[in-house]
Amino acid sequence: MFERIKPPFDSILTHFSRMSSIELKYEASNNDRYFTIEETPVTRPTAFFYNFRKNDTDVKTVDLNDFEATLIWFKDNDTRQLLWHTPAMLYSISGPLAEEEIISIGKSIR
Repeated sequence: MFERIKPPFDSILTHFSRMSSIELKYEASNNDRYFTIEETPVTRPTAFFYNFRKNDTDVKTVDLNDFEATLIWFKDNDTRQLLWHTPAMLYSISGPLAEEEIISIGKSIR
């Protein structure tokens, strides 16, 4: 799990856009462990959707700090993406993480 990979990371890349979105990419020193967190402010009532090929993915709904989140496992490259929103933010976590790891990271965001 990522609890074993403690800072300092080799790199943390941050990207800010005009909409004040934030993207953080965490990389471990051996470069085969990484994940990305994206946070985008919700400035008005909104909904989001995703589009993917169903034949190489598994999709499930998970509870994340009293919010409904969508967990997608892309089997071909063994990566996962966790998506959810609060009244103020849209969140996305993605990377080659185990299901328990990505959910644990998501639950740590408040």
